[in-house]
Amino acid sequence: VFVPYLPVFTSRRFWLEAVIIVGHVPPGYTFEFESVSVNNLAVYRAETLGAMLNVCRLYLLWWLYTDWMLYDLPNRHTVSHFAKVNFGSMFALKRALNSWNAFGHIISFWGILILVFGYFYRSFEMTSCQLVGSTHPGCDDVTAKIWYTPNGMSTFEKHNDLYMWNA
Repeated sequence: VFVPYLPVFTSRRFWLEAVIIVGHVPPGYTFEFESVSVNNLAVYRAETLGAMLNVCRLYLLWWLYTDWMLYDLPNRHTVSHFAKVNFGSMFALKRALNSWNAFGHIISFWGILILVFGYFYRSFEMTSCQLVGSTHPGCDDVTAKIWYTPNGMSTFEKHNDLYMWNA
């Protein structure tokens, strides 16, 4: 099947996926920026943000999942074309949740979400001021080392705990 190039390159979906897939931090280039929350200074590196952007590429697994859910339908493209029915994501999701394996699909989906949001949480919690190569001038400030709790009553010294069970 020949697909002409013009409809692909004029599609907004193609350019959105191209920006998400191609976007990355170039090797050897880094920068740091600061964020202040509850009078606490956190400094983030470009590599952390680039890694979080790359985690967003997990949405590409959705297309694999929908094809897996629809692979056993015979002539699905022909039926879809003649009946003007879209066998897309919503149909695959309905089919998955209407099967005996629905509980497993839901558990897998929530497990992936917990891991992704846990990674985001840990990335936002870490500050590059604790790293050896940090050169940001805000790291010398006392608010980068001594953090306040949200109620403002107590303080603690910020450490980057590298282990998930210390969170």
